[in-house]
Amino acid sequence: MGIKLKGQSLRIIFLEYLISVGIVLFLSLGLVILMFNTMYSLGFILPADYTENQIHERKNAIANTETFDKNLIPDNASYLLISKDGNIITSSMSKDEEDRAIRYYNNERVYNTPSYSYIEILRNDGYCIIQYSVKPYFTNKFMAEYFPNVNAVYVSILILVSLLNTLVVTIVWAKYLVKQLSPIFAASEKISEQTLDFDLHYSRVKEFNEVLFSLEKMRNALQESLIKEWIQEENKQKQISALIHDLKTPVSIVQGNTELLKKTSVTEDQSIYIDYILSNSNRISEYIKTLLIMNKNSNATEYQPQSLAVKTVSEQLVTVSKELMSINSNNLKTNVVVEDGIMSVDLKLLERALQNVLANSIENNNGIVTLELNIKTVDEFLEISILDNGKGFSDIDLIHAKEQFYRGDYSRHSATNYGIGLFITEQIIKLHGGSVILKNREACRGAEVKFILPIQNNK
Repeated sequence: MGIKLKGQSLRIIFLEYLISVGIVLFLSLGLVILMFNTMYSLGFILPADYTENQIHERKNAIANTETFDKNLIPDNASYLLISKDGNIITSSMSKDEEDRAIRYYNNERVYNTPSYSYIEILRNDGYCIIQYSVKPYFTNKFMAEYFPNVNAVYVSILILVSLLNTLVVTIVWAKYLVKQLSPIFAASEKISEQTLDFDLHYSRVKEFNEVLFSLEKMRNALQESLIKEWIQEENKQKQISALIHDLKTPVSIVQGNTELLKKTSVTEDQSIYIDYILSNSNRISEYIKTLLIMNKNSNATEYQPQSLAVKTVSEQLVTVSKELMSINSNNLKTNVVVEDGIMSVDLKLLERALQNVLANSIENNNGIVTLELNIKTVDEFLEISILDNGKGFSDIDLIHAKEQFYRGDYSRHSATNYGIGLFITEQIIKLHGGSVILKNREACRGAEVKFILPIQNNK
């Protein structure tokens, strides 16, 4: 489906977010104000002028009592009684507060502030100076003791409520944006997995839809590219199938004529050569079956491993190598140094892998070829190395030689090389849990192909 490019712009969404935050802050402020007004009206909080009003109400009583009664002084105020000659009669103030009150009495520069306000009352025995603060108080003793500053509590609650409500609003908007981003995440994941047959859902955000539109174009382009690749792969498989079917006829002719030749009078040496021809033509038939399986299932071969002794595997590989190298009088030097051990191996497949490498080495060297086959155990691995004395691998060969249908410079114009030998070899070695290493010889000219295969136990 096509992506709808309509939707809200991110600018509008952020503006709505800011408006919602402003509304929440306004409501938070109103809620806190309402709460404190209710506490004032119910008497849980005393207003700021409460103490001052009490002093004025009791002013006449404080001034006219014959004996000074400290109980007339409000709880939230302190007093200082001074005789007319300036001596302190009694006080509930601290030393610093007394000094400040005396300066106020002497008309020095002491001004009333919300924290330190004074009222002077004339009595018959002297003067009573009352100090009080113009601020609200909690009537609850616990609150009054631990939260004496009502204004600070009011501001703290206002900030806390505002922050919490703003956080809630932000979380709600964040969830909304994440929900609108989910089509982008889903589309990106599908494309990364190359699962291209899916429906793209649109978002309510215009900018997100633009991203989805780009992802849809990317998906379409990738789909077209994969279709082309699938077509090329299909054509390639058809070419392989044609090649395989073409191989069947000459192989069958070779096998049939060899069987007929074996029934004629031949020498002992000729009989051995005929057996070589039969055994290797049978192997070619097996290779053709392998190619058919690979072409149909994209697998290198059917893997049927069995547990064999390392020495048994090594001996069979040497025997197969000698059979192949005896053709055209090629030479093979072998060096086998293996310890006792057991390994899981499909011996027929391993023979094919080794013969592929030997055949490549023979083909790529002119004249009579001398190859080295070294088999040894190193720690818990069996290393099989095939070395020749040819021109070695080029830098490009070392990178691409194991790729399917790769043909190096030496065989670029060869009609008999199809670039599948080392590819099949690596697939076989990988089935055994091993690896193939290509490199050039260091001591002399030539190439080296090494198989590294795991051993189950090495005693």
